[in-house]
Amino acid sequence: MTLVLDPPGNFGHHMPPVCPHGPTLLFYDKSTSYHYYACSASRDHQFCPFKLSAQKWKRLASSKNLIKNPERIKPDYQYLLNHPARHGYCLDCCRVLIAVVKDEQVLAKHYESKHDKCKNRIDDQQFQELVERPCRNLLTPQTRNENLAQYFFSAQTLLFIRDYLVKPFGFDKILCIGCPTVHEQLLSLSHNSFLLDLDARYHQFYEADRFARFNMFNGHFFDQHGLKSFEQFIQHNNSILILIDPPFGGLIECLARTVHRMCNRRMTEISIALFFPYFNEHWIRKAFESDQVQITDFIVTYDNHTKYGSRQSSKPSTVAQSPVRMFTNLNLANFSAIDPDQYRWCDQCSRTIFLNNRHCNRCGQCPARDSTKPIWHCVHCGRCAKITSSHCNRCNSCHLPNKHINNKIINKQ
Repeated sequence: MTLVLDPPGNFGHHMPPVCPHGPTLLFYDKSTSYHYYACSASRDHQFCPFKLSAQKWKRLASSKNLIKNPERIKPDYQYLLNHPARHGYCLDCCRVLIAVVKDEQVLAKHYESKHDKCKNRIDDQQFQELVERPCRNLLTPQTRNENLAQYFFSAQTLLFIRDYLVKPFGFDKILCIGCPTVHEQLLSLSHNSFLLDLDARYHQFYEADRFARFNMFNGHFFDQHGLKSFEQFIQHNNSILILIDPPFGGLIECLARTVHRMCNRRMTEISIALFFPYFNEHWIRKAFESDQVQITDFIVTYDNHTKYGSRQSSKPSTVAQSPVRMFTNLNLANFSAIDPDQYRWCDQCSRTIFLNNRHCNRCGQCPARDSTKPIWHCVHCGRCAKITSSHCNRCNSCHLPNKHINNKIINKQ
């Protein structure tokens, strides 16, 4: 399966079809020479089963027999915090509940009487205490789908974003794309923050001037109110920081296109901070080449992720083993004085690095990406590799010693 960013002429004359998550993307199956459209938000057909042959869509589009636009679908969630009869919250259904039943402006799914069989409910007083931080206190994260999984930043990462990204640079506005925990923290600190996220449940807690339902992989806004609020948010000549925490199974090229469209709306330079695993560095640099993003050594952790959590290593000199890093076009020399127990300053690179990283005079940088494994410079390859790797004369590269053995086993199977 290959993503087709620029459709050929025979498919590029019509707008792509839409699924419940907005305009779809064109893919190409090399094995069958087959073009088809599929959901941009997720490649898991259990989440979104939409799949349509490009040839069939060409015939449908020509006959104007188009698929209904998802913007016309009434949302399941709505902002109710100003409702005079607010009653509580259902933790099972993740819905704000009200007691009044004679209100046509409120969806029936929010009536308290519809949740009489739900066991986990909280009353109005307890709800008022928890509603300022809905991600932390109320919403159940959706973690089943790798393309849409919701993993919330750890307290350590939130402190880093607040103390080393937002405060020192003095941004006037922060646009959070898929960073709901950052958004709710910034609002609690009176920062001007706007959230873009695919999860419609946030409509319950934020009005249109603070949240818009949005698909980051096709740039689709699900309602006109959200689009208008977003345009008002970015239209003034203020300094803006875009924070992006995308699903790791998402398509980086599509995400980059969305961000570049946002930058073009402003016609001014926008600062970017993207959180992604370091082993995708090549693809991120390629997709965001015009933005000149660089990888940092700050290790990003999540509270509810089994592998990328905030657990500390058994060795006091090493940090958590999460491979997620921050990529940014901000000046790395400004990230100093970060936790000295986990990071240190490199005079040659003029940036902060994690403790296990070492400057290589031959490479002219601190090349390590894995915080748990030191590196060594291979004179044959002319680059640094993990200490667990060794140079192989057979393929003239550095890799694990048993790579060829594993390949033989796979081929035999």
